[in-house]
Amino acid sequence: KLVKKIKVKGIEVKGNTGTNRYVFLDRIHVSSSSYPTATIQMEFEQKQGSGIKKVLKRVKEKDNLYDLSGGLAQYKDQFIVS
Repeated sequence: KLVKKIKVKGIEVKGNTGTNRYVFLDRIHVSSSSYPTATIQMEFEQKQGSGIKKVLKRVKEKDNLYDLSGGLAQYKDQFIVS
């Protein structure tokens, strides 16, 4: 009897009510050779004085949205991709 083993990767969203911060899941990227990543739309502070804009960012596990946002306060506490 032959049995093929497969690996399963999953994505789960926890604790995002959408009331204080803006994060929009645009796309999930799944690969057989690496962990899943996602493309999200989030707010980003432009350093050239042009204000806050919504941008697409590709994120992976353990990415910190506070760092990716250019230091916006709304992403400061516990916004780490897991």
